[in-house]
Amino acid sequence: MTGWTHFMVGAVAGTVVVAVAEPTGWPKEVVIGVAAGSATLPDLDTEKSLIHQFLLRNVNLHVRRRIIGAAGLGLMLLTHYSYGFILAGLFLLLASVLPHRTFTHSLLALGVITWTSYLLDTELSPAVFAGYLSHLVADSMTPNGVPWLWPYQRCFRIAQIRTGSGMDHVIGLTALFGSFLIWLVL
Repeated sequence: MTGWTHFMVGAVAGTVVVAVAEPTGWPKEVVIGVAAGSATLPDLDTEKSLIHQFLLRNVNLHVRRRIIGAAGLGLMLLTHYSYGFILAGLFLLLASVLPHRTFTHSLLALGVITWTSYLLDTELSPAVFAGYLSHLVADSMTPNGVPWLWPYQRCFRIAQIRTGSGMDHVIGLTALFGSFLIWLVL
């Protein structure tokens, strides 16, 4: 799936979290935005992803992974502030050194990200979980599938939708309009 499709499907996941969990500490729009942003996190392991284009647009493609890895090491050095920093740093470090669709596309990474967000802000952790999970489910619909049980290498797939295909765009647009309609009802 394209980065924009992941973003829109993550927005749907965020609207579901708002509808079900009814978080009180943050505005609904922030919770939806956190879920949408979290839906792009698994692609930190590929330089041409939407999240790389957003965060590191003017940085050379060959330097982007080094910056992500350095940020991970930096966060790990801030360990005396919170265990959340250790986990966030570990996630970034692994995303910078491992190939695409390995660690970041696994249940292990989902657990690391969810636990990290819980340690940093319990109100937003359901949105982070839902957004990240939406990415894994969406990528499970592509021919390559997802290694849910990484480091076990078998990839699981539930469909054969090619990234950038018409169906990919239909899913993204449907998610966009669906999340907007649900948001209007909330």
